[in-house]
Amino acid sequence: MTDEVRTVEPAAAQRRITEIVLRVVGTLAPDPVDRPTPAQALVADLGYHSLRLVELAFTLEELFGLDAMAVDSSLPIGTVGDVLAYVLAEVGPDNVLPTTEEVDDYLRDA
Repeated sequence: MTDEVRTVEPAAAQRRITEIVLRVVGTLAPDPVDRPTPAQALVADLGYHSLRLVELAFTLEELFGLDAMAVDSSLPIGTVGDVLAYVLAEVGPDNVLPTTEEVDDYLRDA
């Protein structure tokens, strides 16, 4: 990822984060979907298992420059909406949002 500063209006940043999170969740799912919904369960609906959940966490941490998820923070995450809410809460003004190209490259290598 680049160190370049990208300023984005808060509403646009929230839309961009949502777009990226949904794309990553859908792409990394063992039962991939183009556009997961917030109500979908990671395990029951998308087929996530423990190893894939760890990969999802690492991917989101890397793409958004987040600190490693603490076990106590990640336990209540069961749906796509939970993942989205977690990332939206953790991404701050100092985090640089990844470009579409960076997300493409990262998912291609995943």
